[in-house]
Amino acid sequence: MKRRMALPFSKKTDRAIRDLESKRGRLETPKELLEEIDKTARHLGPEIIDAIRSAYTPFLDQLEPLPAGSTFEDVYLKVHEALGNAMLGDQPFSAVVPVLLQRNPNAQAEHIASGVLIQICNEVFFLTAAHVMDRDSEGELLIPGKTVFIPLTGNFSKMHLPSSGLRLDDKFDVAYCCLESECVSELHPDCRILQRDDVSLEGAPPSRRVYTVCGYPWRRTKTRGRSIDTLLTTLQGYEVGTDVYEKLGLSRQHSIVLWINRKRMMSARLKRTVTPPSPAGMSGGGFYFLESDGQRGSMPRFRLAGITTTFHRDKSLLVATRLRVFVDCIFHNRPELAATAMGTT
Repeated sequence: MKRRMALPFSKKTDRAIRDLESKRGRLETPKELLEEIDKTARHLGPEIIDAIRSAYTPFLDQLEPLPAGSTFEDVYLKVHEALGNAMLGDQPFSAVVPVLLQRNPNAQAEHIASGVLIQICNEVFFLTAAHVMDRDSEGELLIPGKTVFIPLTGNFSKMHLPSSGLRLDDKFDVAYCCLESECVSELHPDCRILQRDDVSLEGAPPSRRVYTVCGYPWRRTKTRGRSIDTLLTTLQGYEVGTDVYEKLGLSRQHSIVLWINRKRMMSARLKRTVTPPSPAGMSGGGFYFLESDGQRGSMPRFRLAGITTTFHRDKSLLVATRLRVFVDCIFHNRPELAATAMGTT
C-alpha cells in the first residue's frame, strides 16, 4: 500500500529553506520559517511550539554534522526522511484498514471509511466511528481479506443515538466489532493487529501534542471494474487549545481536536509539497503520536491514541475520540475481558 505524510510549509518558507546555505557547517533559521512558526503560535497558542519541538528533536538528534555548503532544505529533507522511515518501518499504521460498503451482491462495493484492528486479551476488535457502522443498514461492510475484500463479521456494538436522534450530535461516535475467528484468519497479511505496547490508553496528556492522522480518503480510491485501489494517507495536525474544545462542546479527557493545514503538505513519495486530500473517508482511522524513551539517539515510535470521528471543514479541524473511551465501552460490555486485562491496561 502506498503511503503519504504531511509536513506543511508555505511557498514563501519553502523558497527560503531551499535558498539558504549553511555557513561553516551551521545553519541559521530562515526568518520566513520563524514568521510561520510565530503565526502558528498565534493561531494555536505558544505552547504548541513545545509540542512541535518535542516531536522533531529525536530526529534532529539523528543527523550527522553538516558538510560545508549544506542548505536548510538538506536538513529538512533528512529529518523528513527519518520521519518517513519511522512511518514506513515496523510501525502500527498498517492496523488501519479501508472499509467498503456493498449494497447488494451484484453491486460494485464502494469505499466509505476506515477502521483500526486491535487485540484486547485474546480477542481481535475492529474499531471505527458509529456513523460508519450505521451504514450496515444499507448493505454489507467489507474489509481487506487475503485475496478479496471480506465481510466484517462478529459481534457489533455502537453508541445509542443521542436524544436528538441525530448521529451528528453524538460526542463520542464509538463503534466496534469483536471479530469472529474465521474473519481474523482471513484478514489480508499486510493487516497488523495492534498490541498493548502499540497504543496509549491515557486520558488528557499533560501537554498538547502533534498527531499523525492515518486513514483512507475515499477521493484517493480508484475503481476499475470490480477492482478497488485504495491509498493509505497520513496528515499531520496540531492539537488546539482548550477554548476550541469548549466551543465544540468536547472534553480533552475524551477527545482529541487537531488543526490541519489543508493547503500544503509534504509528499514523501514525490519529495515536494502538495495539496492534501480531503479527509472524507478517514473516519474510523487512527490518531497517532510519537513517543520517545528520552534516550538521546533513540528512535521514537508511533502509538495509537484515538479513532477519527469528525471533520469540521469550515474550521479545518479533525476530531478523534480517545482510545480509552473505546476500551472502556468494550470492558463495560465485556466485563470478563476487563477482569482478564486487570493489571495489564
